[in-house]
Parts: sequence; C-alpha cells; structure tokens
Amino acid sequence: MMTGKWLAPMAMIGLAACGGGGGGSDNTGMPVDQVYVPLADTTATEATDLQFVAITNDGTLARGDAGTLDHDANTVTSGTLRGAINAARTTVTLDGGGTATLTNPDGTDHLRIFRTAGTATDDLFGVVGQVTNTGDLPTTGNPVYRGSVSLTVADGAELYNLDGDVRITADFENSRIRSDFDSFDGTRTDGGTTTSVTDAGTITITNGVLSGTRFTGGSVTTTGEAFELDGGGSTGGTSGQFFGPEGAEIGGVVRVTESGGGRSIFGVYSAD
Repeated sequence: MMTGKWLAPMAMIGLAACGGGGGGSDNTGMPVDQVYVPLADTTATEATDLQFVAITNDGTLARGDAGTLDHDANTVTSGTLRGAINAARTTVTLDGGGTATLTNPDGTDHLRIFRTAGTATDDLFGVVGQVTNTGDLPTTGNPVYRGSVSLTVADGAELYNLDGDVRITADFENSRIRSDFDSFDGTRTDGGTTTSVTDAGTITITNGVLSGTRFTGGSVTTTGEAFELDGGGSTGGTSGQFFGPEGAEIGGVVRVTESGGGRSIFGVYSAD
C-alpha cells in the first residue's frame, strides 16, 4: 500500500486553487484497434503511449503526455518521463535530470503510481499508464473498482498522513463517477508530537463528470475529525482517468480545500 508520507512535502506548501488544470489532451486520437501491453512486459515490440494525472509541488492539477514506453529497449521517449526505465519498472532516470519512482500498490497491469524528484521544474505525484481508448470504454453498466489511496491532510501545524481504501463506481450511461474513501489509518502530527490514528473518517465525492475516458469534479462530503471542513464548504474533488483494455483500471488524484483557505486534503489512488 502507498504511504501518506510520500505526500508530506506537498502538504507543507499547500494547495493552489482547485479549478483548472495542466495540459494534455484526451485520447480520442488513439486507434480503435489499440494494443494494450502490460507495463511490466520487457519483450514486447509494440510501443506504449503513456499519459499522467498528477499534483504539482504547489498542489496544481497537471495532466499530459508522459512519453512512449519502448518495452524491450527499457526507455521512455519524449514526454514528461523521458529517460531510461529499469526492467523492474520501478525507476525512471529522467533525461532532463532527476528521477521518477514507480509503485504498484494494487497490482495493476496498465497503471502505476509515480513521483518525480530532483527535476528542474515542479515535481509531480500522481498516476501514469496506458489510457483506455475512448472507443474501448463501455457505454452502459455500473462497474465498481476497488483499490488503495494515500492522503495528506494539512491545517496549519496539524498534519495527517493516512492510507485507506477507495471504491469507485462508474455510471457509464449517465457519465458520472462516485468515489468513496474510507478505512483510513496513519499518523497525526501537531506541535511536534506524532500519534497514531485509526478509522480517521471518510470522504465521499459524488457526481464527478465523466468525459471521454477522464473524469473531474464532484460534490464532497466528509466525516471524522481528520477531514472536518468548516461550514463554508469546500472546493475541489477528484480528477482521474481510465486505463487498460475496456477501462479495466482507474486512477487519479484527490484535491479538496476548505472554502476561504484552511484545511487541505490531497492524495493519489489506484484501483481495478
């Protein structure tokens, strides 16, 4: 499982406004007969185009082209993650300087959690993988995806690092996404004292809007002290993407802040 400590440096900076986002385009230009190759494959002759959804150092949403994975040459050409990737698919040595660390907490084939460090620009924390071709995504049904989430919650000197479970319900017919996050355990640091916390609360994001193979937004409700938002409401939601054949896997980021500032919640999840 991921650890919320991955996110702690970003929490000290805080989130920018949760609207908008980075560059990148949907995958409508991909061929209908797209070949899906597991990222772990080191012998495939097909090249795999990679896309990412991430949070920058200042909490801004970023989407874009991560590059093209040459499986048997162990390289990523062009894109944000351009460089040499090891055979274990855990590290990319970036051509522009720095590294990208890849993890696979939920055993997904076409999706990884990644974090860059030591780059000349804003470092990124998010998900990267082979995006589902729009024509391959179901148009009906309500599949449920289950996986893990890592969150940081920051409010002044108070900081939570939490790991939990995620359940994503897709309503393809109505183009809506529901995200349920719960079973959070981790630590709370305040005034230099760190204590363990269990069952820290829940986050529910309803009515996220699905467009093509990506989704954004939603209405946020929370329970528990760790996720307590003031009466003024919140901004943000979730931003994610479907990966692999027929949208078999899903991943994205969570970005929620109290309206007018204060508590911020952000993290990364993957599920299948």
